[in-house]
Amino acid sequence: MGPEVILTFDDGPDPVQTPRILDTLQKHGIKAIFFVIGYKAQNHPEILQRIISEGHSVGNHTQNHSLFFAMLHSKKIAGEIDAFSQNIEPLVSEKITIFRPPIGYTNPKIARALKRRSMKIVAWSVRSYDSFKNRESLMSRLMKTRPSSIVLLHDNLEQTADILDEYITQSKAKGIIFANQENLKKFIHEINK
Repeated sequence: MGPEVILTFDDGPDPVQTPRILDTLQKHGIKAIFFVIGYKAQNHPEILQRIISEGHSVGNHTQNHSLFFAMLHSKKIAGEIDAFSQNIEPLVSEKITIFRPPIGYTNPKIARALKRRSMKIVAWSVRSYDSFKNRESLMSRLMKTRPSSIVLLHDNLEQTADILDEYITQSKAKGIIFANQENLKKFIHEINK
């Protein structure tokens, strides 16, 4: 991985906030990874198409995003991963090889299911805790971003959409470089080796 920071967005697509986030990313020429929830992507295929057409990458975040995903039986874990692939891959016209478990919890059952499907987990190095609405705290955490960080954000939260432009602008002023499409493709290719 190079010095570029990779922004990742979980839990969308959201009909209101995801387009706002895409507008900000487009303004700054940044490409991100969107770990979408299958049923939400099916409900908003136009937003999924926009994510793809603007050069972002899509990851599997399960079909239904059960908060108890890590506690499910192996067959249900596999079913959530496979349902996403069956429903979403035809919409993006490519095999999705990266995965992020709901809440970020993993275990040997999840690892086995992913290995059988030649998929890799993409975790994060900077957790924004953007579900908390305090703007100052959120900015403070985000400004700890260092080169080569993978930043966890959520594209279904108003506060994330509200703060994104300021975060990117201030980070760029500090010399942070964010990923472009080529960086993302290289990153995904390398983790899938």
